[in-house]
Amino acid sequence: MISDTGFKLEFGLLQDTSGSGQNRGREPRVPTGFHVGTRRVGAESTLLQGTLDLLILKSLVAGEMHGLGVSRRIQQITGGTFVVKPGSLFPALHRMEEEGWISSFWGESENNRCAKYYRLTRAGQRQLEAETKRWGRISLAIGQALEAS
Repeated sequence: MISDTGFKLEFGLLQDTSGSGQNRGREPRVPTGFHVGTRRVGAESTLLQGTLDLLILKSLVAGEMHGLGVSRRIQQITGGTFVVKPGSLFPALHRMEEEGWISSFWGESENNRCAKYYRLTRAGQRQLEAETKRWGRISLAIGQALEAS
């Protein structure tokens, strides 16, 4: 599923899906060279790390779920704009568990397989609130910049 914006995020890459054909036969155009703080940020990793953290935390507000459930929930709540693959999701879940924002336990999935389930901790709820405020400020600033003449 592709969002109304014409972009789909997969593997952390922003791909043109508008059908314009501008990238036909070539690698998708990926914005690069973003700077966050004093560190150069590649579009494929760190730039979207905060976004992925926020989406994982938000998805777990609905309740505990296994990794595939988290990925599906993110895709659902973003209208298909974000498609998080295991290579991005599981390292993020592991890192977030180390931060204390989520906890995990082993359980049985809906198809009777052993799966690792994740749940939001109190620290994760606080982090979600902080990240939500931060992204609100970023969104407002970007909106203002785009409206400027």
